Amino acid sequence: MTLTALGYAFLGGLLPSLIWLYFLLKEDARHPEPKRLIAFAFVMGMAAVPLALPLEQLAKDTLVGSLTTLVAWALIEEVLKYIMAAAFILWRCAVDETPDYIIYMLTVALGFASAENMLFLVAPLSQGQFAMSIFTGDLRFLGYGTYPRDRVAYCLQHAYYSTRVVVCSHSILPRLDECGCVLRRI
Repeated sequence: MTLTALGYAFLGGLLPSLIWLYFLLKEDARHPEPKRLIAFAFVMGMAAVPLALPLEQLAKDTLVGSLTTLVAWALIEEVLKYIMAAAFILWRCAVDETPDYIIYMLTVALGFASAENMLFLVAPLSQGQFAMSIFTGDLRFLGYGTYPRDRVAYCLQHAYYSTRVVVCSHSILPRLDECGCVLRRI
């Protein structure tokens, strides 16, 4: 593994996420978020990757079946991203508008994707397989903004900023609102 390969892995993991982050922040141009808090959210997402790796290895070693393992990995990653956002970002005073939950949760997710893509790119780049690195790493970011964390952030913003309350329904089949949360009007 050369220093050049590590540099390319770093750039190949970081640049796609920064491109997505740029477009995300352009949507909030009228009331921009503090740049330091955005950077902190991105770094907290990156910091979740070393926490996810041993948990995913434990899931791989203990669970039977590839589908079960993949579901466990996805659950581990998504829960860690939410924990990082909730513990370090979402309680701050800067989270004061409806779209802020989506912005910060997606920023944490983009930081996670950046660090994860860096790890995916190290092996092919250190072996000189540049074409393989494009397919395993850089094309992964295209659909990254379409995962369930958008829905979780959407539910959080509705739970906080609307007159509806998230409650358990007394019926057998609870009514689902547009964000997928079980809601009942007060």
